[in-house]
Amino acid sequence: MSNKEESLFLLAKEFYKKALWEDLSSSQLIAMQFSFLQAPVFVSVVGKEEQERGVLIYRSIEELASFFETYRWSTGRNELSPFQLLASHSCIALMFMDRGELSSKEYNRIKSSGVPFRGRKAWPVTSEFTPGYVPGTISIRDQHLIKEVLRYLIEEEHFKEKTATYKEKLTDFQLPYKIYHEDGTKDELVYNLPIEMVTGNITDQDDAQPILLSPFEIEKAKRLPMGSELWEL
Repeated sequence: MSNKEESLFLLAKEFYKKALWEDLSSSQLIAMQFSFLQAPVFVSVVGKEEQERGVLIYRSIEELASFFETYRWSTGRNELSPFQLLASHSCIALMFMDRGELSSKEYNRIKSSGVPFRGRKAWPVTSEFTPGYVPGTISIRDQHLIKEVLRYLIEEEHFKEKTATYKEKLTDFQLPYKIYHEDGTKDELVYNLPIEMVTGNITDQDDAQPILLSPFEIEKAKRLPMGSELWEL
């Protein structure tokens, strides 16, 4: 087990002990900017309302759109399980699971790190979620991103008090925005979300662009059998 893998599980254990889901709602997003990224990522700590515990990281404003789309669609509905709701997001995640829910590969990875875990919903698993696909393995770059997010979430203090302040000062279209610099300093600003992303009401179609298909894609489509099919682009 590499030092990078071991450090990930050590951070995961510290994050679990902090139990931020007791203070933060999953709807309380935080924008975080790191020096090695050109744009902010968006973080949601889940576990207060959901059965699942962990942290979701949306790597771009485009991925964040899946958060609001799923939230709007699931409001007032109970048809989908927590995992099905999670699988409709586009993000990377570190989730805590029961020992019996782990695959043999996931279990062996944790055990070989030498970092002990025990208890209900206490075993960390990293995954990449893409709607319509089975959760996949995260890249080394994304593993580094998860570690940095965990590191700063662990170091932050007084989340409960800060969350109350955010609710008083920020609108539904604003997020706390934390910029972390290489020298260890940070700036705390406000990130303004696109209103149409939150509400789902896109009224300006002037910038709409057609989807262009290559000749190869057109010929491939012509050869598909016709029938009762649902296509989603």
